[in-house]
Amino acid sequence: MKSICSWTVIACLTVGCAVGDPPPDDRVDDAPRHLLTTGADGARVQAAAWALAERAPLADADVDALQAGLDRAAAGGDAAATRTIVWALSLRPDRFPIAQAAGLAASHPDARVRRSCVRGLAAHPADPAARAAVTQVATADLDVHNRREAAVLLRLMRQVSP
Repeated sequence: MKSICSWTVIACLTVGCAVGDPPPDDRVDDAPRHLLTTGADGARVQAAAWALAERAPLADADVDALQAGLDRAAAGGDAAATRTIVWALSLRPDRFPIAQAAGLAASHPDARVRRSCVRGLAAHPADPAARAAVTQVATADLDVHNRREAAVLLRLMRQVSP
């Protein structure tokens, strides 16, 4: 069976070409961004986030699309897509949405989303909001795994930026 790259499948789902027939290059580049900004179902949004993350380094337009996808996924309650988008955004620490990740780490109902946010926040040891959010999870999260991982990451954050 012929192997098909994920970006080709996403582009075909978005622009309507047959799977196996690669769409024109300009539409391939925009297909994952389009899915993230227009709001498709969770599995397609998650695949689009993966496709953008595979392009590393992420362009500013990719980060903007991921941010729009995070807004939609978090508001819609899609935990898997939210987790994947937070991970993809963490690949660009200079554009990581610290305030939004801190809010998700503190209040998202899914423990795995809170854990992903803590991991992304740990890359910002000098930021007071990131430290406060990781501290809150380390001391008050309901999930023992989240508390344990946040405590370890907080210790590392303090070593890097006392």
